[in-house]
Amino acid sequence: MSESKLQTPGAFHVHAVDDEPEVREAIAKLVRVGGYEVSSSSSGEEALGSLENRKADLVVTDLMMPDMTGWQLLRQVKQRFPDIEVIVVTGYVPENAHEMLTNGDMAGYLVKPVNLEELQILLKGLLFLGNLGRQAEALIIDDKADALEAMKVAFERRGIFCDCYTDPGEAMERLKRSPVDIAVIDYRLRHADGFDIAQRLRSDPETRYMPLLIITSSPTTEVVQRAVEMRIDGFVAKPFDPKVLGDRVIQALRTLLST
Repeated sequence: MSESKLQTPGAFHVHAVDDEPEVREAIAKLVRVGGYEVSSSSSGEEALGSLENRKADLVVTDLMMPDMTGWQLLRQVKQRFPDIEVIVVTGYVPENAHEMLTNGDMAGYLVKPVNLEELQILLKGLLFLGNLGRQAEALIIDDKADALEAMKVAFERRGIFCDCYTDPGEAMERLKRSPVDIAVIDYRLRHADGFDIAQRLRSDPETRYMPLLIITSSPTTEVVQRAVEMRIDGFVAKPFDPKVLGDRVIQALRTLLST
């Protein structure tokens, strides 16, 4: 996608895919509210054919469809059209939560019934990185110095400036002084619960929509459910691969509202 195409919603083409006509049209209407161009298909096969004729910038697809599921369509889109972003929509969070939080090919996910504000945040976020005009900033909280250093290197290779903290209190004070674009928080800190910190950030109007990643070595069902309820944008699994970590950060940054 060219820089000029990313500048305005009107030049951003969204393709909605759902086998239920009412749901498909409802999503299309929500997309149009933001001024985005929209087209639609009733199946994965139809969507792939449409994209062959005219590429979109984003595909918004339901997960539970006959013949070709949303996961299958996601894989096909990324294989054939690597530059097209994909957002998945689901009404079955418990069954799909872990995949939604760990799949590096997705640009984001939405839970039915689709909320206009959340959809607009994702759409605006996809315009964000191309229009940022400055270096993105991240804040990392982990009480292990070696993990902090490894993450800092991975972030900076992607051109993202990092502020690293082993003390959650110092990190929160830092956020009061000036905002950052994304926060990455270890789930098991020695003297704090990573989700408690995330909850404080989600409760503050200044950081409510800031992308959050949780670092964990074992995303149990309970941890995954808490993450979904808190609108965590994804997990960073330990031990992590620097490239995968960088991909997850860029993916999560796309949820950021442009300013």
